[in-house]
Amino acid sequence: MNTQEKEIETGIYEFLNPWEVDAGEWLENHLDCDAIIDDLGTRIVVYAYTRNPQFNRKLSDYRKESYSGKTILRGISSVGLNSIF
Repeated sequence: MNTQEKEIETGIYEFLNPWEVDAGEWLENHLDCDAIIDDLGTRIVVYAYTRNPQFNRKLSDYRKESYSGKTILRGISSVGLNSIF
């Protein structure tokens, strides 16, 4: 995992160098949490993300301020995912 990141606001983490990663791998490892991304198909470039879903709304506001034009990737619901199994 890319370790060059910093907490820029409470609950929001930003990569110092945007990280390109497989979209499925990202979603699997960040259940319930949103990210600011560029969509490359099966790969994404992640700029910032939350580690706790309580900060997802704050991340949307941060995107409007600092990353207009970028996309919010909504995290997969762990509750919904667990109901499948």
